[in-house]
Amino acid sequence: MDDFGVYSLSPAEAPTVSLRRVADQITVSFTGGATAVLEFTDSLSAPNWQPVAGVVANSITLTASNAQQYFLVVQP
Repeated sequence: MDDFGVYSLSPAEAPTVSLRRVADQITVSFTGGATAVLEFTDSLSAPNWQPVAGVVANSITLTASNAQQYFLVVQP
């Protein structure tokens, strides 16, 4: 007889992104574990998502500007 089992896997928790501004510095932090990647784009009408360089321990501090940027977290 073959082994047969029914398994239930809990759904992965959706990652979250948080922003904190102090003076002209913005800290972007996110959840998602070691494999999570923070990406950004300058436009949502024609998005070109790119990895954010310089992320350490799921956080990065950027200098604020007047330019719009959008962030998301992907898990490969």
